[in-house]
Amino acid sequence: MSSEEFVVTPGGPAVDADNPWLGLSAFTEDLEAYFCGRSEETEDLFRRVKRKLLTTLFGMSGLGKTSLLQAGLFPILRREGYLPVPIRLDYQLQAPDLGEQVKAALTRALENADLAHPVSPGFEETLWEFLHRRDLEWKHTAGNILIPVLVFDQFEEIFTLGNAPALRAKRLPFLQELADLIENRPPASLERKLEDEPSIIDTILFAKQDHRVLLSLREDYLPQLEGLKPLAPSIMENRQRLQQMSGTQALEVLLKPGAGLVSPEVARQIVGFVAKAGGTGKTLAVDELAEWEVSPSILSLFARHLNDRRRQRGLAEITPALLSESAEGILEAFYEECLADQPPGVRAFVEEDLLTESGFRENMALEQARKKLQDRGGATTALDELVQRRLLQVEERFGVQRIELTHDVLTEAIAKSRTERRQKEALAAAAEREAALRESLRRQRRRMLAGTLAAIAVFVMVSTLAVYGWVKQREAAQQRDRAVQQ
Repeated sequence: MSSEEFVVTPGGPAVDADNPWLGLSAFTEDLEAYFCGRSEETEDLFRRVKRKLLTTLFGMSGLGKTSLLQAGLFPILRREGYLPVPIRLDYQLQAPDLGEQVKAALTRALENADLAHPVSPGFEETLWEFLHRRDLEWKHTAGNILIPVLVFDQFEEIFTLGNAPALRAKRLPFLQELADLIENRPPASLERKLEDEPSIIDTILFAKQDHRVLLSLREDYLPQLEGLKPLAPSIMENRQRLQQMSGTQALEVLLKPGAGLVSPEVARQIVGFVAKAGGTGKTLAVDELAEWEVSPSILSLFARHLNDRRRQRGLAEITPALLSESAEGILEAFYEECLADQPPGVRAFVEEDLLTESGFRENMALEQARKKLQDRGGATTALDELVQRRLLQVEERFGVQRIELTHDVLTEAIAKSRTERRQKEALAAAAEREAALRESLRRQRRRMLAGTLAAIAVFVMVSTLAVYGWVKQREAAQQRDRAVQQ
């Protein structure tokens, strides 16, 4: 199959009333109606974005930050006159400079916004300069003015993937440019331009602040973010922490989009199970549910698996019997189910090429992934199958399709599988070496025995010849003696 023919299709059945839970996939903006349980957090985040130039959203992995942005915040922003600009930076060596990636994302968002007079940033123009043009005003065809919101999702990658020695030279200029935007501070490059062309000052409105920046990152990278305070002193001022769902919120996730698919009683049992609040047979009261902490990603994955089994069996709703069949280790089970019918090379590809040695998600160009998979003895069609099963996802970044694990919450289970597989491979390799050594020793013994037998045979033959010669000599001597006596 040529690279032009290889297309990864969207995974699984369409999201609808009969299939309302996404598992580990993030909610997109068009799935707003199915995104439940986070209304308070969404409204709080919008108020923060509206109030301050910079907002930081942080939380541990698996809490649904991307879903909150895409299906929660973005629709509200659009309704309130803002233009969300989703940005996930690409840290591959061959990728464009980080600042140029932001400009490209902004240009795409503007082109898709149905503006009366769309204007894009110039190549030599910093983001600050572009957003502070005196004559810049984006008007929707409906007449309202739009305020762009640059939303950097998974910003912690700048401290992980972007921390490679070869990328550090690219990272610092971008951080400086971003800091200028956050602090609404004219960049040093503009000062140099003004020295050469003083008339430029008439094209810039320095007090202009009709843009917003939002950084979303994992909570464990807050110290690294705080380390940027010398560049951007206000970087930690307006921040929101996303926490686990309460049991009440989790119940809404199950009952609101899944009306008719799960009863309140079974929904409470599911929440109790996911929150590790006891056995699945225990029905929790609503006021008790509010005290439990529930992982949104595990809840969604669990609900998705239960619903898939319900659909396969043609049941009208998720029953207590289906729930009782579920067990601990759902992430490991999910991972193993995805790879159950795949050859060993596919598992090796996922664990070695899509997970860094330190346990972070890695992404790569789809064409490169095809080659890696083929080198490991897997069929390229496996990528399509794993996307359909929601183990992998494909995103297009700056015209290049890239593939990666669906969610950070999978990394621990995959890292565990990788460790076990490597141990088995090491034991198998040691067993092969031992078997080879034993075979080599057997061959040596056979060679030694063959040599000994050959030496014995020669000795016997020589001895036999010697005895034969001696006998002949004696017979000849006896004949001579008899002849003399006669």
